[in-house]
Amino acid sequence: MDGLKARKGKAIIWHGGADPSPSRARNNSYYRPGTGHDPQASEYCRLFMIPGCLHCGGGPGATEVDWLSVIQDWVEHGNPPDKTHSSKHEQGKVVMTASGLPYPQYAIYKGSGDPGKR
Repeated sequence: MDGLKARKGKAIIWHGGADPSPSRARNNSYYRPGTGHDPQASEYCRLFMIPGCLHCGGGPGATEVDWLSVIQDWVEHGNPPDKTHSSKHEQGKVVMTASGLPYPQYAIYKGSGDPGKR
């Protein structure tokens, strides 16, 4: 990531919360002190955990995110992503939505309202 940082590049890393492999801890390690941590990482790199997402997509959660628009807005307009909006479609209809926050933040369903629309 040093080269990316030096060139003022931007990166979004995402990981499915239901992905059995590789470990989420491996992606998180870049953000933890003592493990290659860069205290300025959030200036050029954001990590999003997608609850219910399997490896590379799918799964029981709202796993569809328009990553291209997210990174495009950051690169072209200087708007770092502070939240993602994901959805799940079945038979052409949205059946679930969710919000995601950049690591180390995370969204928690508090038990009120429709759990499919968070």
